[in-house]
Amino acid sequence: MATVPNLTLRYSHQVELVMPHRPDLRGFQVSASDTLDGAFAGATPMFEVRSGGTYRSPSIRARRLGLTSETNRGLTRVLYDPEDFWAGGATLPNDYEQGYVRVAEVAVDGTVGPQGPIYVVPPPGFLNTPRPALTLRGTAPSVTVPSNFLPPATAMHIVLPQFADNVRIQNLSTTDELLLAFGEGQPLITVPYSATAPSHVEVLTDGAFKHVFLCADGATPAFDLRVAIVNPEMS
Repeated sequence: MATVPNLTLRYSHQVELVMPHRPDLRGFQVSASDTLDGAFAGATPMFEVRSGGTYRSPSIRARRLGLTSETNRGLTRVLYDPEDFWAGGATLPNDYEQGYVRVAEVAVDGTVGPQGPIYVVPPPGFLNTPRPALTLRGTAPSVTVPSNFLPPATAMHIVLPQFADNVRIQNLSTTDELLLAFGEGQPLITVPYSATAPSHVEVLTDGAFKHVFLCADGATPAFDLRVAIVNPEMS
């Protein structure tokens, strides 16, 4: 599986992500988008960080943040302010917005690999409660479903910032089924459509998950997800 970051800090004007140290790579390219569909189509590159190193964006350095004595052994660490990259009318998220980050591996010769799964970076203050609610809205891509019904590489792969244990999935299409899985090795299940309002809703409770795969067989249905995140820092 491609590299997936892990959120370790989210304050106003501060996002900290960590990735593993990969000696076989030069580093990682970190990209983002302000929408789920935009991230799936191709997130906008923000910066590159050396594998095993630390990246601090300009305003973070100006405020002398991230100068702790914590060890980075085995880790690659980035600390940035979304406002350092945001521009009006562009596709990068503002600091107050939920963002969607994708990480690409950079080979030793400088070749940038494909962008990895879509990692959800919540707004500031999101993790100030024990069970924050997170909402997602997007469009499932049209794929060719394999005979084993496992999510193909062309499915939309979303990674939540923490584990969730409750999800409400709504298929907004009136004509097409939505396909869903909670792991790359799990078969896709069907979220039916409803030809009339209200849209069809599936509710799953008491099952921990962090990865969501979404797609459709020859169609592009719109969807929304509402999930309850388990915040281990306040459990």
